[in-house]
Amino acid sequence: MTLDDKISKNIAMTYEANDTLCKKDEIIETFYTLKDEPLHQWRCSVILASSNNNTFKKEAVVLGNSYAAAQFSGIYQALKLLGYTKAYLIARSGCLPHGGELNKEYSDANYGCNAWITNSFDEFLIAVKPEMLIISARYTMFKHLMDPLPSTDLYAKDFAIKELRNGIAKLSNFSRTLLFVSPNADFDFSHIKYVYETTHTSEVRLTEAIKDCSNCLFFNTTELFCDNNGCPLYDKKTQLAILRDQSHLSTIGVEMLTKPLFNFMSLKIT
Repeated sequence: MTLDDKISKNIAMTYEANDTLCKKDEIIETFYTLKDEPLHQWRCSVILASSNNNTFKKEAVVLGNSYAAAQFSGIYQALKLLGYTKAYLIARSGCLPHGGELNKEYSDANYGCNAWITNSFDEFLIAVKPEMLIISARYTMFKHLMDPLPSTDLYAKDFAIKELRNGIAKLSNFSRTLLFVSPNADFDFSHIKYVYETTHTSEVRLTEAIKDCSNCLFFNTTELFCDNNGCPLYDKKTQLAILRDQSHLSTIGVEMLTKPLFNFMSLKIT
């Protein structure tokens, strides 16, 4: 079976895959209260391979918002192919695990993002000791991330860059590798097209925030989904939509993400 066959066989509906593949986890429940939580939240894990009675353990934690949840069925498959034994998913729609005060900007109280300003992943990450943290998030809901970019000499004073840098510095203490998946472009209803411009400023701020992080990697999805002519709405091979809604990847979009992500991790992570 080819790598393409292995990937396509295991990609399920993006969010729905989490209900069947990703299960309640004893370690997660030790550190997080699962009852009476805000809407649109995922806290679960999937066993990828036998850990031989814990003599060999290679685990990853996927953090983020709805983008992490939508992409998890592909991310976990890439991890499985790389020999990881377990993957955890900790995600809440509209929130940034590394965003600090930026979480105040998401106004819908149902998502409870304010709690993530002071939320600590420390005890959970100390217990799990993940080989890798993968952070995938949508940034277009956060005003300061979407503001016009200042001149490069003023990046050090940019509020959003500082908040991201501080959050990333804290997370970097808990894993050998932090892998940031850049946000895929959003669909712009005003122009009826899938546009990179909507995510460009946040992507620049993210890359600036991680540039001094020695154990941070950046995986650029723009190179996957866009070209010199823009960002096509449909996969050329199947003619199926890349997005399932305004911004989240469809099943085919996640499948397009998985092999390049696997290849990137194979090359960059030893």
